[in-house]
Amino acid sequence: SFPTRRSSDLSPVPLKIQLPAGRKATHVSAGDGAACAILDDNSIWCWGTNDFGVAGTTTGSPILVPQQISGITGKPISIASGNKHACALFDNGTVACWGANNAGQLGRGGAVDNSSHATAALVVF
Repeated sequence: SFPTRRSSDLSPVPLKIQLPAGRKATHVSAGDGAACAILDDNSIWCWGTNDFGVAGTTTGSPILVPQQISGITGKPISIASGNKHACALFDNGTVACWGANNAGQLGRGGAVDNSSHATAALVVF
């Protein structure tokens, strides 16, 4: 089931996102209900509706302050946010994804499920 969005959840003007102290975003991606950023220390932080763990927790509750994504190893160079999932490309050519996997979009070796995946895991090619 998907959370009901209220009109009070929407902002007609851009909002400043509070990143960890002293950190700067090097890449940002926004998808269906969540956004993510690669920071200058190679960490990835996400925020938003958090459907299926795309914002970094399995609570299912909206994440209003960026949450660090666990399972990130290596240097991410790009990030893409999709329909309740996100994926990062690393400088060694590997890809890790997290969030919804109801259509196999996380690339976990053909596994399909309706669970929340808040921890990034390498895509199986």
